[in-house]
Amino acid sequence: MMTNYLELLCRDGGQFVFDFQKEEVQLCVSNIVKQADHCKMYDNMFKKPISQFKERECRILKQSKKCLKDLADRCQEISVMDVFNAAYNPIEEASKCNQYDDDEADEEEENAV
Repeated sequence: MMTNYLELLCRDGGQFVFDFQKEEVQLCVSNIVKQADHCKMYDNMFKKPISQFKERECRILKQSKKCLKDLADRCQEISVMDVFNAAYNPIEEASKCNQYDDDEADEEEENAV
């Protein structure tokens, strides 16, 4: 995970760091942080090793990532989702979530609403 963050910080000669210092970017990121609570990822998910995630945990992981992406897309000046992906991608890789069909998870999500 740290490698992902280092790559992000160093990409394009550190442009991400410079962009992140802009007032409009900081305001947008601050708004995302305030609203991110509704993108719930349940604490009890991480009481088991990520490698033991089942379909339920994978669905929650996917839903929370989509929720954060929807918020992050509001920041046009910078790709805030790159920050979240630096954390999410290693979790997804360590889990077995790729064995679950995304369409099934989407269908179940729609039926739950």
